[in-house]
Amino acid sequence: HAQSTREMMTLPPIMFPTNKPSSRADAVILDEWITFALQSFAAKTQTKEELSEAVEELVPVLSIGLHEVVRQVTHHCVERGVVLEKIWRT
Repeated sequence: HAQSTREMMTLPPIMFPTNKPSSRADAVILDEWITFALQSFAAKTQTKEELSEAVEELVPVLSIGLHEVVRQVTHHCVERGVVLEKIWRT
């Protein structure tokens, strides 16, 4: 049977201070988190049907990751952050 999103989402939580400028350490933490998340989903995906389900469940992970990248970029260049967010929302 298919696992629920909650069962599949056994990712470690990430916490970034949204009101502070981003740092290289934030980028490293985000990279580690997203790498773990993608590896976890890849390990659970054996067939095309499972891949289709995983893609649906990956959207929240990708949203969190990109939202954090947008936040970090925006601290350095607001216009670049706006463009990144616009691309993702499209």
